[in-house]
Amino acid sequence: MVEIRAGAGGNSLNPLTHHEILELIGPFTRRGRHVDLAVTDRLQRRIAFQSRDIPGTSGCPGLRETLSLEDLGSGSYRLTRLLSPPAGPAASLEVVGPRPGDLLERIEEVPAQRQFRAAHGVAIAVSFRLMAQAGSMIFAHGVAQLAGLNFRLEASRVRAAPAAVALTGTPGHGLRLPQDALAVLGGPWSRLRESGDGWAGELRLPAREPRRSGQCEAALETAASHLARMLKEPPGRFHERWTAARWRVFGRRLVPLAACIGLILCAAAVPRLHLAAGSGLRMLILNSPPLLMILFFCLREIPIVEIPPLPRRSDAQSWREGAGPC
Repeated sequence: MVEIRAGAGGNSLNPLTHHEILELIGPFTRRGRHVDLAVTDRLQRRIAFQSRDIPGTSGCPGLRETLSLEDLGSGSYRLTRLLSPPAGPAASLEVVGPRPGDLLERIEEVPAQRQFRAAHGVAIAVSFRLMAQAGSMIFAHGVAQLAGLNFRLEASRVRAAPAAVALTGTPGHGLRLPQDALAVLGGPWSRLRESGDGWAGELRLPAREPRRSGQCEAALETAASHLARMLKEPPGRFHERWTAARWRVFGRRLVPLAACIGLILCAAAVPRLHLAAGSGLRMLILNSPPLLMILFFCLREIPIVEIPPLPRRSDAQSWREGAGPC
């Protein structure tokens, strides 16, 4: 399996020579791909190719394709295809390997339109990493552009780690979203927390491929459609539509607090239970707090002990006015 490594801030290798460039671009030139010397960075050992236009189809607009080949050292190269539509988010496709010509063949096997789609009028762009096996693609990140809001779902390279969720308001749109805006979609979605100029959250995913990438794509489309519909309606309608789900989210958020209270009550009840000094149950109850702390630190997402706000219907007329804290 070929791993895609993140590029470092600098490249300690020698700058690309004219002879090296000619050797590397041979397979590209034979396929009508020509070097863009104005953009090529010899110091970073990165070759840029001239952009070309891809005609649109009935389901996808015309795209501008840009290729770049980067020497990672140790005989390994990374080829990146960037696809940019006239409007909306761009998508990338990356593959790493020892032979640039083979990398170009792998890139060309994936139709450009495969990385773009629309869900309820929302433009969605999905970026992938290609693996060694033919036809094997790993979800890297996806972006959905909504009215007044950008939604990004980024899968971690760490196995079984949750995907990062980021919601960012566009300039001029002072949106205020409830913390359970995505959590109502089900248990894998976490609550949203304010982060910089937007909100951040997480999505739990399966550990194994291809199920992991498949669920990422499905979750991206589901969340984009959900947010588009939510933002078109007043905040009060969100509560009416998702009342039961909001109370379930409230219940999930109470679990850590309920567990702590339960442990305290159990420890306080030990003297009343008249358990023998060497009783296994007595030892378990008395040692449960440190054991629970160890369990919490072993979890990928540390539970938050809190008293969450009650789900309430907002009387605001728009999401700019506010939708309440929950």
